[in-house]
Amino acid sequence: MDPLRRKDSLASSSTDADAPTPASTEEGAWQAVGSHRMRIQGDLIEWEGIGPVRIADIRAYQDLRDTVLARLGYCVALVNSQATAGINPDARRFLAEQARSHVQRRVSTAVYGVSGPAYAMAALVIRAMELLGRRKNQILICSNEAEARAWLETQRRLYQATSAAQTG
Repeated sequence: MDPLRRKDSLASSSTDADAPTPASTEEGAWQAVGSHRMRIQGDLIEWEGIGPVRIADIRAYQDLRDTVLARLGYCVALVNSQATAGINPDARRFLAEQARSHVQRRVSTAVYGVSGPAYAMAALVIRAMELLGRRKNQILICSNEAEARAWLETQRRLYQATSAAQTG
């Protein structure tokens, strides 16, 4: 399945202002992260993007992701980008650096609601992360939430089967 099936303009002139990190990793509770909202639901992290994505927002997501990874050994993430105003340049560079340093993570991310112009930038960011990380990223841009959730369910089953095989 082509990870670049969908679309958006991922640039912002805003600085990487002090977006707060989530106060807790409490299961099920929506947490304000800058202008965004995030929550953990079992093995799933949901991110509702509102406005530009900054490094502080990505770090807050990583805190939640690391909590799920520590508990389960894998994580799936659902990102609603319908109200996202792009990813600022510093955040794009930060994502590329992260791709180089964390090659073996078992994380799959499905993004939906990406607008037409932003799709091209998202495709470039994903491809750069793959080249720098020397692996295929488990990131899929989907046309809608149902498609995103279906793909994440497939990824979840693969991770769970791998985990069961390793422990059993």
